[in-house]
Amino acid sequence: GDYLPLVGNGIVVNEDFLKKNPEAVRKFLRAVIRGIKYSIANPDEAISILLQRDPTLNKDVEKQRLLMALEIINVKGVTDKYGFGYVDPSVIDKNIDVIVKTFGLERRPSLNEVVDLNYLPPLDFRLP
Repeated sequence: GDYLPLVGNGIVVNEDFLKKNPEAVRKFLRAVIRGIKYSIANPDEAISILLQRDPTLNKDVEKQRLLMALEIINVKGVTDKYGFGYVDPSVIDKNIDVIVKTFGLERRPSLNEVVDLNYLPPLDFRLP
């Protein structure tokens, strides 16, 4: 194609931390997904919570930003099948190729070195 499909969001974990704290990573991912689902169901309350953290933000602007972000995160036909946290392996592979070429890396990391979905909660929890 004429463009690179980018991964919009991701959570990066230091390998040493992951090895020492796998349960903390699992719980964090579960909390992130719970927060996304809550924000979808309660966008106004999500913005109120955000404004408690930073009252200098503009409520209307932040609500628009939230709704746009949720639209990107909640992809019809993908999220309702694979759940929140899923990434298309072919998209990751294309991104790896571009990074290797752009930065002249000597070795191309495998998909499994870059993405590990095994720490995600079960699918039934991740579904919208």
